[in-house]
Amino acid sequence: MYQGIQTLYIQQQHQHTDATFTTYYRGQRMHVEELELIRQNKYLSINTFFSTSTDRGVAEAFLPPLDQNVVQPVLFRLRVNTVNEIQPFADIKTCSNFPDENETLFIPGTIFLISTITESSYEVKTHTSSKYWIVDLELCNTHPRELNTTFEYFNQSNNLSTLAKLAGFSRHIGKYDTAHRCYETLFLETGKNCIDSIFGMAQTACHMNHCETAIELSEIAYKLYSIFYKDKPWDIFYYIHQGWGLALLKKKETKSLDLALKQLEKALCCLPEPSTCVDKIRLQQCHECYALGYAIIGSIYREMQEYPRSKQQYDKALRHCSELPQGHPYVYYLYIPFGKTLRIMKEYNQAIDYHTQALNFIENEYLFGHYELARVHRALGLDYAEICQYELALKHLKEAVAMYDTMEWMNLLPARKQMMAEEIERIQNMLTMPVLMEKSEKEKSENSLEKKMVKRKITKKIEKEKRRKLQ
Repeated sequence: MYQGIQTLYIQQQHQHTDATFTTYYRGQRMHVEELELIRQNKYLSINTFFSTSTDRGVAEAFLPPLDQNVVQPVLFRLRVNTVNEIQPFADIKTCSNFPDENETLFIPGTIFLISTITESSYEVKTHTSSKYWIVDLELCNTHPRELNTTFEYFNQSNNLSTLAKLAGFSRHIGKYDTAHRCYETLFLETGKNCIDSIFGMAQTACHMNHCETAIELSEIAYKLYSIFYKDKPWDIFYYIHQGWGLALLKKKETKSLDLALKQLEKALCCLPEPSTCVDKIRLQQCHECYALGYAIIGSIYREMQEYPRSKQQYDKALRHCSELPQGHPYVYYLYIPFGKTLRIMKEYNQAIDYHTQALNFIENEYLFGHYELARVHRALGLDYAEICQYELALKHLKEAVAMYDTMEWMNLLPARKQMMAEEIERIQNMLTMPVLMEKSEKEKSENSLEKKMVKRKITKKIEKEKRRKLQ
């Protein structure tokens, strides 16, 4: 399907030599929380094939009745430059079963700039409501500033197919489910980059906490690379061992942690000494790999409850990060797990400092809903809970949950979602506890006063009786 759209896109581009703008429409139902996420965001990245129409009436027919509590009718209004060199889309009217719908499809991973969100009305006899939301979008002809460098890297990799570029790009921006589907398509439908696709699926499965799948695919990729690509550069085998070890770490079992440590040791053995790297790009990559490797080892030791050794490994990782260009993202990604170790060691101020720096960086560099952004919000929530700043803790944890809810693959991890719900409930209980304690103290005080009054009355009665006898 992707290849079909790509072919149609190329054919239709020849019909548009001058830049012209066309408006496309899409009507759909949307949960109120999803709509709120769009309000808070600058960009919208779609993770499925996005069906639209040039006929507004067709799109409005798909709008559901208004539900004041849960579901909102939303009309997306897309303004698109027909001469667009980056993100493929195609008019599929000629090959559709419903040509009257004037359908145009946009591919997964397409990025739109969110212009405005307004309320309007429509008249559809079958609907009881006359209100709906209009979300105005513009197709990004250039990628957002924070994504340019990454996309240029994938674009310059001429040996990659367009679908492989999309897979790598989607993985980088946290759209792991989209990336996984792209790798599966490459493997099952095209047969291209077979081993690379298996390795890509292993990486995305690991990100989505599908640990057993990630471990199995990593082992297959390692065997195939060893047989067919013995002379591959060191970084290939480093990333296989590193990803394999990370998947084992996420299982959080004693035996798996030992195996994870062995995989990371093998990964580090693949790396050359930085002093032997003459090429600047290769030198930077070498420091990145060392930093990431030591950071994962730090996380392994933390799960083993060997916290001083964990901190020691993170310090090694930071030393390699100091050799990277200023503002390099690895520094901030490293701060997230390092901060977790510091929190366990009760170094709360340093943990909050690291997590706050990570949050500031990720908010400026990535789209709302990125996995790393959700991750650092959760980390800060747990940090603030430790120092009894429960309102701040609750704010960050709710931000994390809102972002996780936008990630389809999180629905496959009910235990993770249940754990976060329990964290929020625990902190909400802590917020109400001072009120209960205050009430309890008041009751104690009232009871004490009542006892004193009773005692005073009894004392007076005894004294009165004594005086009567003396008389």
